[in-house]
Amino acid sequence: MKVQNGAEILRGSGGNNSDSADQRSLQFSILYQRIMKDQIKTKIDMLRIRNQIPWFVVEAVFTNSSLSELFGTRIDRLAMSCFDDLYPRVNKSKVKGGNLPSGGFKHLLHIFHWTRTPEEGKWLVHTKSDQEQPAKRFAEFYIPNATNLLESATSFKRLDSSSIDVAYSNKRISALMQVTPLHLFPYSYEIFYQLLNFEQRYPAYGLPVTAHFACKKSLLQTKADVKLLQKKGIVQNTMNKGEEDVLSFLHEVGHFFFFFFDSR
Repeated sequence: MKVQNGAEILRGSGGNNSDSADQRSLQFSILYQRIMKDQIKTKIDMLRIRNQIPWFVVEAVFTNSSLSELFGTRIDRLAMSCFDDLYPRVNKSKVKGGNLPSGGFKHLLHIFHWTRTPEEGKWLVHTKSDQEQPAKRFAEFYIPNATNLLESATSFKRLDSSSIDVAYSNKRISALMQVTPLHLFPYSYEIFYQLLNFEQRYPAYGLPVTAHFACKKSLLQTKADVKLLQKKGIVQNTMNKGEEDVLSFLHEVGHFFFFFFDSR
């Protein structure tokens, strides 16, 4: 049914000789207005793992429609540009590099995940041997909270690269932790849920979001931690509901996070 609906949209956009140009224009205008009315919700629905369509099917439908000639670019490149207004932000250097995964993409959520994570080599791929005890490895994962790190001469700086990245440099007297900002929107829970869900199902593509979330959850354990990283521009709560809401968000997403590893 999903494939059929997608094909109908593409077919309608491409036009039908039996319809007048005015009628096709009206149909497209109505469809466009419906999408724009609640576009964030529509985009979130497109990223839900239960709504994913095999990407080779999407490519086949696109290739056999008039849209491929109209846009003159690959469908995966078009898909990448559809979510520029959603956080986490796009890793621009990775996307502009032009080196797409050699094995292609599984589906739209895979594309979204790929555009939001650091370049390969900055995180370890989850190999078969690592899969034996993932729960134990992450249970042993420990980073002190932000205020404790500050007391131990660690300073913090906002890292403006990919939205899923952390850099740590240890000097002789002090240390510096650079962390990409955490932007909270009404849709943030759903986005992180889907990204973590993707890594749960396809660990061979790495666990960068899982590791990053574990780091953020360790750093932000108290209101004082949130206030500290807010001053550094690392935590940005666009909903303006206070430090407690940031902690609640981490706690809620953490339910899924720990359920995943406890169930393996």
